[in-house]
Amino acid sequence: MKERPPSFFLAALFVSLPIAASLLGIFFLYLTALDQAQEDLRNNLQNQVQLIQRLSEGSAEGHPSSAFPLQQGDRAGSLAAMEALRRNGNLGKGREIILGRDEGGQMLITFRQRAAEPEKPVFTSPAQGWAKPMARALAGESGVVRGRDYRGKRVITAYQPLPGDSGAVMATQNLESIQDPFERALWITGLCGWLLGILGASIYNHTVTPLWEELQSRERSLRVLLGNLPGMVFRSRNDPDWSMEFVSPGFSEITGYDPAELERLFGSNYSLLIHPEDQGLVWTRVQEAVANDHPYEITYRIRDAESRVRWVWERGRPVTHPGQLQPHLEGFITDVTEARETAETRDRLSAVLEASPDFVCMTDPDRRTFYLNPTGRRLLEYDEQADLSTLTVEDFLPARLRAWTVEEILPLARKHGVWQGEHILRAKDGAEIPVSGVIVAHTGSSGQVTFYSVVFRDIRHLKEAQERLARERDFIHAMVENMPGLFGVATPEGGLVRWNRNLERLTGRPPEVLASSGAVDLFPDDQRARLQDTLRETLEQGEGKVELDLLSAAGERVPFDLECHLVTIAGERYLVGFGYDLSKRKEAEELARRHLSELAHASRLSTAGEMATQLAHELNQPLAAISASSKACLNFFERPEPDYRKVRGILEEMQKQSQRAGKIINQLRSLVSRDHSRWEQLDLNALLDNVLYIVEGETTAKGAELRSVLSAELAPIYGDATLVEQVVLNLIRNAADAVAEHGTVEGRGRIRVTTDALDAECALVSVEDNGPGLSEAQLEQVFEPYFTSKRHGMGLGLRISQSIVEAHGGRLWAEPNAGPGVTFRFTLPFSGVWQAGPDPLPE
Repeated sequence: MKERPPSFFLAALFVSLPIAASLLGIFFLYLTALDQAQEDLRNNLQNQVQLIQRLSEGSAEGHPSSAFPLQQGDRAGSLAAMEALRRNGNLGKGREIILGRDEGGQMLITFRQRAAEPEKPVFTSPAQGWAKPMARALAGESGVVRGRDYRGKRVITAYQPLPGDSGAVMATQNLESIQDPFERALWITGLCGWLLGILGASIYNHTVTPLWEELQSRERSLRVLLGNLPGMVFRSRNDPDWSMEFVSPGFSEITGYDPAELERLFGSNYSLLIHPEDQGLVWTRVQEAVANDHPYEITYRIRDAESRVRWVWERGRPVTHPGQLQPHLEGFITDVTEARETAETRDRLSAVLEASPDFVCMTDPDRRTFYLNPTGRRLLEYDEQADLSTLTVEDFLPARLRAWTVEEILPLARKHGVWQGEHILRAKDGAEIPVSGVIVAHTGSSGQVTFYSVVFRDIRHLKEAQERLARERDFIHAMVENMPGLFGVATPEGGLVRWNRNLERLTGRPPEVLASSGAVDLFPDDQRARLQDTLRETLEQGEGKVELDLLSAAGERVPFDLECHLVTIAGERYLVGFGYDLSKRKEAEELARRHLSELAHASRLSTAGEMATQLAHELNQPLAAISASSKACLNFFERPEPDYRKVRGILEEMQKQSQRAGKIINQLRSLVSRDHSRWEQLDLNALLDNVLYIVEGETTAKGAELRSVLSAELAPIYGDATLVEQVVLNLIRNAADAVAEHGTVEGRGRIRVTTDALDAECALVSVEDNGPGLSEAQLEQVFEPYFTSKRHGMGLGLRISQSIVEAHGGRLWAEPNAGPGVTFRFTLPFSGVWQAGPDPLPE
């Protein structure tokens, strides 16, 4: 609708349309009369020409031909001609006839007569108003023109040449005679139109304008009403496209599209905005309403300009207007997305409250209960049908806590909006239930409390767990504080965060000093690198172990065996260390080492005693050879000419035998000596050669063949040569005794000694015999003290050998052969591997 009413002049024009039509009709009648006057004037002129022609021929009634002279100056003849034309010419009102001829190239008007002045013919020269048509007529043309005469009046002029060269004739008709009646009609009609226009304008001003202003006011009100509606008003066709014919401004708020964009983008096709999954539902529901001519309501989804899904509620009804075959749909659509989400949230919240494992209660400002969830009912032992509306919060509390709740807790909730803490509920049977939770004071727009919500959680199990946790914490604290060793917890960077009092006592450092210290600060400078390596190993592998000396309060070094473990507590990594004082163990090991040394020495003395006869035999051979050689030398010197070359050979043999005897004596002395053991790098093959040299005679005497297969590429070991020789000597002698006492299946005894590299870290020594071997029971007991398979054995040799091998970081074991006999094997770490590990046990 327009913002302002139609123009006053336009309204007056519409009111005066009948008058305008009348004026237009009068104008067309005037044109018709004008055309008719032109035609009459032409016909009249034609009649005049014919009359003049008859007069000239003398055939006119009462006028001979001589009676119509047209020569210049013949006034009498002209008057006669004038009278004849007057009687016979029928000029008509307002007409004038003019005769003219060409005299030497000049136009001469010889006669003219007006119908209004028949008695006054005029002889005149050419006038300006007659010049052009007369000139055309004298030139032989004929026609009708409109123009002004010599008086300035508008006339119609018809002109035509006369036969021969008699001249030309021209007739005029004054237009005033034609225009006057029409002008009067126009004036009358115009005056009527003016009066009607004034009347229409008056009617317009007093009737139409107020109606228009009222209509505009209603339109503005309707526009404001539609603009303030929480949705849009629509009118659409009942077709699958839901073609919209009208939408209110609320369309933009709902869809995000301008109403003009609906036509431009979708061709008024509202169905393209409806969610594809809901289009079938919308169509079905609307068609049911159309079929029954009933209103309908439906909720469905649309996609807005930002492709968001929005829920809308539509209410409408089919409307059939006059002249329509199919009904249209008119109604209202509003966005209910927020309301639906609120409802869904409310439903979900309600479901959560109903399924909540916590006590949930809601009361009015006077503390009267209007909601208690199922958990709360079960907790307080109220059934589902119990009416709780008459109960207040105080009814759910012990009597001693009611005043405290009303006078202190609720005011705090009103002041701060929420109170949080622990409380106690009272069940229907009087049982008290410890709880923890919040009390929330909900306020309205006025700031007044509208209701309270109480959410409590049963913490009976929590209380029990806290008590158990407290007992366990005290128990663990007592264990940590009273454990005999050291305990400490450090960060990955090495900072101490927890320790027991033994660490304070041993280091002499108070808690504040330990808290600012690092774990490495408790150890000597020369051992801190090893500790840091162990800490890195623990961080990478989860655990680590190392032996270090702890600096005591007196500045002494106390050996400790440290174990580190990586633990994760609350997402943080910590290193937990346990330390065991090795001082007493070291003393015990030293004492055991002394005892072992004494036993080993006694074993060596026993072995030397057992080997005395064989050793005497071994010494007797080089001594006898020396004696015989000395006698031979003496015999050579008694000759006159001694053979010094042979004497030299005899002396060299004597030296060789003496060195052999000295080696036997030195090895025997080394075997039975009490010297302190020396730990050093050893050539294992050379060490075995010495042992084989000593024991070869004994094995041969016992009927056993001794062989050796020694690896050529064997790295040196680290240990005590005397102790390692004792182990090999014990194993070889045990094998020789087994072969000598029990015999062999193969007839002759055989002992085979081999060396090889077990892996990259240790060497393997094997002593194999083909004797009777050991049973499974004997293999399990063979290293136990005092167990022996010999007739006269003590059962300590293998136990001592095992202790010696373990002291060197190796392992000694026995295994049966595939054939007859048994094989004893032991390992010894290579020098580089042993030095990278712990130090050897002290002597």
